[in-house]
Amino acid sequence: MAQSQPQSQQFTSESFVESVGAVLFRLSTREVCVLRNLKSNEYVLAKGRRSCGESRQAAALREVTEKTGFSCCLLPLNMHTRATPAGDREEVADEARLYAGVSEPFTLQLRWCGGEVDV
Repeated sequence: MAQSQPQSQQFTSESFVESVGAVLFRLSTREVCVLRNLKSNEYVLAKGRRSCGESRQAAALREVTEKTGFSCCLLPLNMHTRATPAGDREEVADEARLYAGVSEPFTLQLRWCGGEVDV
């Protein structure tokens, strides 16, 4: 029996915003830094737009420091992701795999900026 293909869309660069950030916390006390947006009365994590040519990791560190005034570092996590293994160019199944000690995005929020989408 044939499997149905997952639904997907493509957006050109003028149609979306890529923001990055991190969960800022103090290991010794297990405190988490949450920011409050006074205009919308929302509580959010520190994040902001990635600049052209900037890696996601560098942008996350910069944005957290800009938004909170605290410098930080990215800690590796054990996490499931659909990313392929580093250096692997073989065909691998499109499924989540557990990786140990990685610093990869674990959530995605897409802000669509309007316009027509041709799929």
